Amino acid sequence: MSDLSESKSRTADGRFIKGCPAGPGRPRKAVRAAADALDERVAAKADDLFEMAFRQADEGNATALKALLDRVWPVGRSRPLEIGAPPIKHPRDLLTAMAGVTDAMFNGDATAAESAAARQGNQGTL
Repeated sequence: MSDLSESKSRTADGRFIKGCPAGPGRPRKAVRAAADALDERVAAKADDLFEMAFRQADEGNATALKALLDRVWPVGRSRPLEIGAPPIKHPRDLLTAMAGVTDAMFNGDATAAESAAARQGNQGTL
């Protein structure tokens, strides 16, 4: 610990001093290039990967079946939420509506993003 206290960029307890940059991190272009390269490799093998997952699912591999179904029939987005709330005629009715939105999210009937959009006033999705 005494070695750290000699550093001009750290305090005696090893923390960075105020105003000291923690470092440049990984360059964004490198992260994007790596992601793009991986996307290209997966896209080139997509048919083979799908067939492999299909064969394994056909043999009873539940994990492969779930992965396959998640890709073929992903969870719907931007769909109406049916929460069974009464019409909002008074501010106290908002509590019931928001409880319905929260319950839909916790039950897996709505994504967190859909729930947040409903809470922010996009009543068209309720």
